Amino acid sequence: MDSGHISLFSIFKFIAKHPSGMRWRNTQFRPYSSLCKKLTNSIPEQSGWYFWGRFDKNSKWECIYVGRSKHTEKGWGLHHRIIDELKEERIAFWAYVVGDKKAFSDQSKAFDRKYDSSAKRALKKKGTHFIIWVSDPTVTLEGVLAEESALVDYYKPLSNIQRVWARHKTRRTKQIIVLADREMKKIISKK
Repeated sequence: MDSGHISLFSIFKFIAKHPSGMRWRNTQFRPYSSLCKKLTNSIPEQSGWYFWGRFDKNSKWECIYVGRSKHTEKGWGLHHRIIDELKEERIAFWAYVVGDKKAFSDQSKAFDRKYDSSAKRALKKKGTHFIIWVSDPTVTLEGVLAEESALVDYYKPLSNIQRVWARHKTRRTKQIIVLADREMKKIISKK
């Protein structure tokens, strides 16, 4: 197992310079896409879990979202999954900088309301400052799903759809939590 994290503050700086970015399509989108690629280049293309979150004023981690990825021959390991979410759910970052109404209105107009429901869901991730990831190249699909359930139960994220799965911690769950906590301490020590 391995772990790491990315800071999203460079995205907020980028958005401050490009507030109309929610309307971008195709070639206009490339600079943002390049930034996402740069931020995620150290994330492995392996199975694992990731945590969108931030620290409160007392330096306590607030989990916003718990995600998971099972690497297959077709991709969709952690790297692919996280970069895809940074791009597809960028409204969460634009809303943090320009406000919910403007970001939603800009996106809705740009895409003829096609993605309004997914934009509303993505807005729940607003306020995320960091993404912590934990990889495990040996975990099965069933293991990925079971651990996600246990991690959602443990972290109680603000935007996950709560699932009605059996919630039990395993030795792997404890290892994931230890690795995620280690990343949180690394982030705090840099502040």
